[in-house]
Parts: sequence; C-alpha cells; structure tokens
Amino acid sequence: MSHALEVESLGEGIHRLAIPTPFLVGRVNVYLLEGPPLTLIDTGPNSGTSLDALQLSLREVGHEMEDIEVVVLTHQHVDHVGLARIVSQRAGAQVIMPAALGPYLSDWKASAELDDELAAKVMETNGLGSGVTQAVKQVARAYRAFGDSARCDHPVSDGDQISIAGRDFTAHLRPGHSPTDMIFVEASTGLMIGGDHLLPKVSSNPVLSRRVDIDAPADTLERFRSLPAYVESLRATEKMDLGRILPGHGPVFEGHAQLIQERLRMHEDRAEKMFATLADGPKTALEIAVSIWGDIARAQPFLTFSEVIGHMDVLMDEGQVVTSPIDSSGTQRFQSA
Repeated sequence: MSHALEVESLGEGIHRLAIPTPFLVGRVNVYLLEGPPLTLIDTGPNSGTSLDALQLSLREVGHEMEDIEVVVLTHQHVDHVGLARIVSQRAGAQVIMPAALGPYLSDWKASAELDDELAAKVMETNGLGSGVTQAVKQVARAYRAFGDSARCDHPVSDGDQISIAGRDFTAHLRPGHSPTDMIFVEASTGLMIGGDHLLPKVSSNPVLSRRVDIDAPADTLERFRSLPAYVESLRATEKMDLGRILPGHGPVFEGHAQLIQERLRMHEDRAEKMFATLADGPKTALEIAVSIWGDIARAQPFLTFSEVIGHMDVLMDEGQVVTSPIDSSGTQRFQSA
C-alpha cells in the first residue's frame, strides 16, 4: 500500500515530515532542522514503509538520509525511535536522547520483553484471564518488530542546555505519556519540540510502563505511576512561556496553557466517572473498564487498563480509593475508601 507524502515547511529552516505508521494513531511527525548540523527529531517506526516514506520526504526538502548529522529522540515509543539505528548508521549521525533512554534502547528486545512481562502481570492481576493475557502478549511480540536497539552518543538530563541544529534549547524531562518523555524549549522564541507530551487533536495516553529512569535497575518490573506523573508534568509545562509547539502527531499549534487546562479537566471528569462505578462495591480494573467502554475494554485491554489504573492511582493519592487484598485467584479490586 502506497502512502502520499505529507511534508510541510514551517519556516526558520524547519520541516515537518509526517511518516505513516501501522498504528491506530496514524502518522508520526518527525522534524528536520536545517542547522547546521542537519538534525532529525525522531525517526518513525522500524518498517519498510516508514523508511521509504522518510527517505522520500527528505528528498522532497532537498536532502538524502546520508546528509543527516544528528538524530534527537524525544521518548521511548517505537513510532518515534524505531528507525534510529538505521538512520544513524547510514548517515554516521550522532544520537542524542534522554539519559534514561540510553540503557533502555541499548537492548531493545530485552527491554520490550520486560515491558510485556509487566503489562501481562498487571492485566492478569486486575481481572484479565491468563488465556487472554497470553494472547495480548502474542500481539505485543509482533509489535516489537517495529522497534530496534540504538546507541546513545549524548545522554541528556533534565535542565541541560543543548544545541539543536545550532540553536540553543533547554531539555525538560516530562514523564507521563512514557517514563522518558522529554521536551526541548528554545527560550529566545518559545519554540517547543514536544514529542507526545502534548498533542493538539488527541490526548496523550499515559500508558502502562515499567519504571525507566536513571535510578531504576534496567531489569526492574516496578510499575511507573504514569497518570500522576503526567498530571505533574502538564502542570509544569502549563507555567512555561511557550510559542509554537512541534508535536509528535497532528499539526503544529500554539496555546499550550488552554489545551493543558482542557486535558486536566478531561482527566478529572474521567476519574469521577470511574469513581462512580465503585458505588455498588469493589471492582477489578477490567470491570471498571467495561462499565466505561463496554466491549472496547476487552478489544483494547492494554489502553483501557492503562486509563483505569492511572486514574485509580490518582484517586488513591487523593484518599478516595483503596485496593482490596489480592484474593485466592490472584485478583486485585478497587473500592471506595
């Protein structure tokens, strides 16, 4: 299946290249900054279709893949990092990424297997039968093919000053959508390279993840509390003086503070709806998900469990919800405090 190119020149030597993906989210934005050095922000997933689209999109703006001198990665998800190894090897490019992402991508297969193990454990404990959990793991294994290991030449930490394409940016760690999300802000213009931290058309799902940070062992199976972290990150970004935002999906936009307020209200409303489902007694995450989304909860268990468990984390932090002891079948339930 062929895909039309979607290339947009944004001025100031910045180009948005919308690369097709096989995922429900649709195209992923990678950005080419003319520099020097010629810099690519994110890469697209590891697939032949995405690689072809990236090469053709680069040619559309007058470049070959081999011209790229620097690759910057915003976070760990495969639609953003899957082609990092191929691009950096073909171009001889340096790779810049959040410090915690380096160990994670040094052995992508091992990291992904641990991710799958944690997700299966959480879903089974929260009401999904072991047979269904095994089926979900099979789907996840197929998903792994779109990722790949990549080396880290320059790890970046929260607050670091970093030159991107000859422009001065500050890196800000914004965990939530993933544990490794990082934004890059140019103080002189307010330009923000945002990855998936804040998207204009859809809410960024804070998905089920293991801890991936500089203090966590590489093989940890400790769950990252994604939604509380995401809310904290959004509130930090809301206070910033920003102009144009280059998102990982959708059009370039402005007006981050208003959008963040809308996203926070959405999460508050969703938490209230989930809390209301507990009025008639304790429920598993699956039962809560089915109450909210019906059959979609069983068709897309990873995403719906991510939503429920994230909002239960928030409600537990607020003292509104507690967990019941795990029963003899290994199942956990949530109940009103």
